[in-house]
Amino acid sequence: METGETESEVDIGHILLVLWHRAWLIVLAGVLAAALAFGWATCVAPELYSSSVTVYVNDPGNFYGISIGNLTTARSLVQTYLVLLRNRTTLEMVLERADRADVYTYEQLDEMITASAVNDTEVLSITVTTDDPNEAALLANSIVDILPTRIAEIVDGASMRLVDSAIADYNRVGWSITMYMIVGILVGVVLMCALLIILDLLDDVIRDESSVQQICDIPILARVPNLLAEGSGRYGYRKHQYYGYGYGNEK
Repeated sequence: METGETESEVDIGHILLVLWHRAWLIVLAGVLAAALAFGWATCVAPELYSSSVTVYVNDPGNFYGISIGNLTTARSLVQTYLVLLRNRTTLEMVLERADRADVYTYEQLDEMITASAVNDTEVLSITVTTDDPNEAALLANSIVDILPTRIAEIVDGASMRLVDSAIADYNRVGWSITMYMIVGILVGVVLMCALLIILDLLDDVIRDESSVQQICDIPILARVPNLLAEGSGRYGYRKHQYYGYGYGNEK
């Protein structure tokens, strides 16, 4: 080894032994993290519900039936309609239609909406997510009430037909309480293991021969026995907690 350079080796077996000896701390951290995750899921995390509508986008130049070119054009129009859907004027018209203009701003409504083509087809799916399933259905149906007329005013000959209207879905979206608790347990266990490993790596207290070799990286030439340890002496007599020489009763 070159001068000025030090090598540090991480003993995996030692780390596993440290974690095993502190297993109760790891279990406690997992339990506490699960309890915190449960409290977050039930008291803090919002309950969200989604409702979706689907519409069919038709090519405004399709006067002679469906063709491959018409379908391709219709798919490209989906992206145009998505831009028009998120337009400020369109969103404000949707809020007026749903009688929610005094409840949400158009920016808030925009954050509630997700829209995309279904499997890269000319069918457009629009989903609204709020903390009320009935509110989500109302806003989604208001979108399909406004969007076809709004698009027709901008794109000549545009055609959009309703495929499926929105209904209130009372199933929560996002993580369940169980998923929150599982993630909480994993996070708590990982953080506690990392903390124990870091504390062990930073511990420079010499406790035995292995600590000398790991911390100081020097050979051990001799070992001093524990002279204060009690034990059985010569001829079965009990040793005192000190050593000495003498004659008779003199120490």
